[in-house]
Formats: sequence, structure tokens, C-alpha cells
Amino acid sequence: MSMFTDLARNATILSPLMDGRDKMSTAELCATYPEGVTMMEFDIIPGDKGPFPVYTFAENPDVFAFGGAVIKKIIDAFVAKFDGSVSDASNALRANGGVKMRLSQGRTRNGNNVTLVDIID
Repeated sequence: MSMFTDLARNATILSPLMDGRDKMSTAELCATYPEGVTMMEFDIIPGDKGPFPVYTFAENPDVFAFGGAVIKKIIDAFVAKFDGSVSDASNALRANGGVKMRLSQGRTRNGNNVTLVDIID
């Protein structure tokens, strides 16, 4: 492989958490893990409608998932405790064994889709 091939391939990866992993949709997460998943790592990536989260979970380390508004709010709280450092907050989450959450799909009052998150002790 040439240096330019490597550079081009690396430029297409929005987050290292996505590299070498398959994407799992929220619907698949809800169906496959009805008892919940343990978020282990996260990142914030740019999107057309603003930044949004990508995360991995302990139950299947070969996949990643994108988070919506509720998961972004949770991650924003984590990051705020680490002076705005996404990597420090994500590393601390992993070191502490992650956070278990049960996902379900719902609707907002306006009829938009929303992923509901219940934090499990």
C-alpha cells in the first residue's frame, strides 16, 4: 500500500472507535440487547446537524453505534467533568467499567423519533 492510500483511508474514518468495527443501529441494539448494553468508550464526531456521539459497548466489542440527543446529553455530562476532554472522559469511563444502559425507541411530542435511555445500576 502506498503512503497516499493509507492517508486517504485514514481520512475516511471519523473516529478511531469506528475503525475495524461494524455499525449497529439503535433498532438492532434494542432487539439484540433488551436487557441493555454497557457503554465502554465514546467519541464525538462532526455531522450535518452538529456533533453527535459514537460509542462502543462491552457486550460486542466488534461493533459501534451512533447516539442521539439523549446519549449526547449523557456524554456531554461526562466530558464536562473532565474539563471538556472527550478522550480523558472516555478513558475514565472505560477504566471504571463503563455504564450500563437500556435503550428503547420512542417519539417526542412533535412525533420525531428518539432513543430513550434508562441507566441501570
